[in-house]
Amino acid sequence: MLAFMEMVGRMKIGIKSFAKASLILFLACFILFLILLNLNLVKGVSGSTITKYLGTTAVSNLGGTYWNLTDTTGAANTATSVRNARLTGKFIFRPGTANSQTTGNPDSGIPAGFGWGTNYTLKGTIPAGTWTFQVKTTSTSATGQGFVGVVVYKNCTGTSTRLFGVFNTTRNVLASTAATITTITTSQPSFDVDGCYLKVEYWLNVTVAGGSNTGTVTFTVNELSEFIRFPVTLLHLNGAINLNQLPHQQLELKLIYQLIGLMILPYLKLG
Repeated sequence: MLAFMEMVGRMKIGIKSFAKASLILFLACFILFLILLNLNLVKGVSGSTITKYLGTTAVSNLGGTYWNLTDTTGAANTATSVRNARLTGKFIFRPGTANSQTTGNPDSGIPAGFGWGTNYTLKGTIPAGTWTFQVKTTSTSATGQGFVGVVVYKNCTGTSTRLFGVFNTTRNVLASTAATITTITTSQPSFDVDGCYLKVEYWLNVTVAGGSNTGTVTFTVNELSEFIRFPVTLLHLNGAINLNQLPHQQLELKLIYQLIGLMILPYLKLG
């Protein structure tokens, strides 16, 4: 009986030692993976997207009047509108400005200075993939022809660079006085945005003048129906694991190393 109890005791010790060794081996492999990731020897996992909504809070450091791209929504905001009247041309939607008649050239490569953007700098690279923009507009006159377009820039240390621009050509937002949802989808290459802000400008391209002197198009924001969606990389390079462009969710490798070290320490003690 005593011999049996001694055998059981040795088995328990062996199982406990095996469990410790297995845990240490697993954590060691995990640390090696993170080191390889940090050395750019393991690539990130792409194929996911992130959605940002058009908010109502002013954002500085973007070189103009911009409201924030946010994770949350609230009450609908209709303070932004264009007075297209009987005019043609490309009108910029200016956040918080009603009846604007400011026109410009969205293809110039120079921002108009009005739109929506991030209030934090991005990290790494936005991978190649599909971008989706959705907006809601309401026209006071059901005459004329007009289409919504977007131009995307990155703002790095005060300098804006045009990434791309695209206009919808099928959804006439002047055809009805009912609220109109326009969705723009475009495939784009990867963009290096490390240390830069992202900003988007929205335009109304009126190709056929309306029939009302007071014709106005309202640009609604702060709802779930107004958003941008773009590709992300789940496991990012440059020494960070994040959900791409979400600075508050970035976990630096050195912090992970410290955490794993604290987990391993109790198992390294003798006895």
